[in-house]
Amino acid sequence: MAAHAKLSASGAHRWATCAYSVKAESGLPDSSSIFAAEGTAAHELAEHCLNTGDDPHSLIGQSFAGIEVDAEMAEHIAGYVAYVKGFNGEHFYEVRVDFSHVVPEGFGTCDASYGTRITRPFMS
Repeated sequence: MAAHAKLSASGAHRWATCAYSVKAESGLPDSSSIFAAEGTAAHELAEHCLNTGDDPHSLIGQSFAGIEVDAEMAEHIAGYVAYVKGFNGEHFYEVRVDFSHVVPEGFGTCDASYGTRITRPFMS
C-alpha cells in the first residue's frame, strides 16, 4: 500500500474542519475496498496511457493494480486523457507533492500538471 500522510490533501475536508478526527482515527486499522482498488487501477491505467500514448480501449482485458480494465473504465480514462492532453506546456504525471512547509509532514500526489515543474519547495 502506498504511503499516506496523516494530514493528506485529499483528507483536508475532514481534518481542516475537525482537527480531532486525526487522533480519533489513529487506532483504526488500515482498510480498503473494491472502489479504492478500482481507483488505483484507473490511476495506473491513466498514467500508462498518458506516458505511452496508448488508447485505453486497446487495453480492455489487461490488468492494472490487479483489476481488469473493462469498457466503462476505458471510456472514463479516455475522456480524462483527452482532457489532460488538451493543456499546453510540458506535462507531468503522478508527481509527489510536498507541502510540509504548510502542513506538518504534508505530502500527496498530483495526478497531472502542466507548465513549468517547480522542484522546491512544493514538489520533490
